[in-house]
Amino acid sequence: MNRTNLLLSILLLCLPTSASGKAKVFILSGQSNMSGGGYVEDGGVKFDEALSSKVRIWDGTAELRKRDFSMKWLSLKELQSNKAAIKTNWIGPEFGYANAMAKSFPADEIYFIKVSRGGTDIAYWLPSKNGKPNGYSDLIANIDGALAKIEGDYEIVGMIWMQGESDSKKEETAKAYEQNLEKLISLVRTKVAKPELPVIIGRLSSELLKSKKFNWQFTTTVQAAQEAVAKKDNNVEIINTDNLSQRSDLTHFDAPGQIKLGERFGEAMSKKITKE
Repeated sequence: MNRTNLLLSILLLCLPTSASGKAKVFILSGQSNMSGGGYVEDGGVKFDEALSSKVRIWDGTAELRKRDFSMKWLSLKELQSNKAAIKTNWIGPEFGYANAMAKSFPADEIYFIKVSRGGTDIAYWLPSKNGKPNGYSDLIANIDGALAKIEGDYEIVGMIWMQGESDSKKEETAKAYEQNLEKLISLVRTKVAKPELPVIIGRLSSELLKSKKFNWQFTTTVQAAQEAVAKKDNNVEIINTDNLSQRSDLTHFDAPGQIKLGERFGEAMSKKITKE
């Protein structure tokens, strides 16, 4: 990407809808492509200031855990400015997703609880057998911590999930992916007391099979598992990520790819919400 500002022009549409009086909360989780592998240069991401105050994010991403601005509610602008200041100016799908959710809920406040960690397989996001802290305990702790700091009423509307690359390295983990993903979705729904919580899954990109830096030989097995879960569950949808722009490792989406990823998550979630 050349050294010019990455432009994300976000327009808030004035749709004829009334506020429910409840803030809308979304859970964002997964591994590195959820954390954000898209690095932003120069002035960073530009976006509508109104969106900055409307959408707030609680970023419990493992890579930010030791920073004093993580694990607290911030505007998108505040979070990205802080990350740029410490030279960790990457973005995930939250910007593109924010655009879509702002259109779906123009009269309500929107909150994102983001908990992710690069290089993790799905077993890391399930309860540990030995009781040691892991992705699952992290996710639950962040959900509890974030919700406790929302003033007023709220409702948890949905979850987006971008993960599976690590499970595609070995046949054993790839074959277990379908069952493990079903377990994770069930656990999250139980936690938030919404048995029909909409979940949107980013299907692994087929470009993984072309990567020369990593060996993702069981990508198609994980893809099939993701599709199988969606086929069995009316409240789960899959988005295709095959043609999103990537970095040279053919594993991580670049900044434009991350924005488009978020938009696709948003489009799928909006359709799912509308059907309810």
